[in-house]
Amino acid sequence: MRRARRLFSCGRTRRKTPNPRHSDLARHINVRDQSLGLHIIKALNVPHFEFMMGPRLYVYVQVIVHGVIVASSATRPLDGKHPVWDSFLSLPGQSEAHSSQCDTFPVEWDVERTEFHIELWDTKSKDMAGSAVVLLRELLSEFSMQVIMWNNESNAVHGSTPPFYPCKVEIGLWWPSVPTSWPDLRFLDTTVYPRHVFMLTRGTRGDVQPFVALARGMAEMHGWLVTICTEMCWKKFVMQNSTVTQGKIQFRCSGGDTEKYLGSWIAQWATQHTSELIQMSMLAASEAFFFESTSTFLDQVISIGSDPRQQSVDLLVMGSPCLALR
Repeated sequence: MRRARRLFSCGRTRRKTPNPRHSDLARHINVRDQSLGLHIIKALNVPHFEFMMGPRLYVYVQVIVHGVIVASSATRPLDGKHPVWDSFLSLPGQSEAHSSQCDTFPVEWDVERTEFHIELWDTKSKDMAGSAVVLLRELLSEFSMQVIMWNNESNAVHGSTPPFYPCKVEIGLWWPSVPTSWPDLRFLDTTVYPRHVFMLTRGTRGDVQPFVALARGMAEMHGWLVTICTEMCWKKFVMQNSTVTQGKIQFRCSGGDTEKYLGSWIAQWATQHTSELIQMSMLAASEAFFFESTSTFLDQVISIGSDPRQQSVDLLVMGSPCLALR
């Protein structure tokens, strides 16, 4: 069996260019087919590449269940910085290029343990522009969603023009192909909350934990909706503590990986010294890390406000490093 390889490995990562004759499917998938249809709509805020004529982009998708790749497929390549595929991928793929002995049909997938690994590739440079992981349950809760692309440093891939919003790929399930045994979560939460609080934070567990405690208090005592925007490595921790009797706590990713940085030898060396200069340098570095998430924070708030299905943000709560982003 092929094991799932780690994503977020951008830079000089390379793969073969897909054959457009095989990877581009018909606009409609046979409902009787047991495959799942995934609608690949478009890409937004694509960064500039090294070629003057612009990129030639395609989206490659892997479905991974319990660490095993069970389906894969890819769109046709398109020229331009704002590609609109508006096409459907069949998962498992129908072509020889995107099939293997490990392929299984969606009815056999574990809804709770299924991940969609989304990769954006440029055929001219043969580089991966960015990647993301989306849970099946997240796809089942939305008609469509815009997925932020992340690089090998776990930061968002930014567009090349101000205000440098993150690069995103818009996707959604083709609902006639969804197995009837799967839950439809699109209309699960229609509650209107008294307030929507958006919390901005990055850092270690010690930085995130107070925000989680504050979020629980706001939800339990006031019935508020609280969104915690922090690093992906803390998503599990946030969601494990999101069960409340009233109100709601949800997660949004800010990008970044402070834990990875603190594990480096230079960070270990710095934390063992009490020099005032070193301590000042560490504080400056902690603020500098937040700048990578500036446009991501902003985009997350704007995306919530522009979506009629979501409640607009009423209040921002942030730590002192975030104040430097103003």
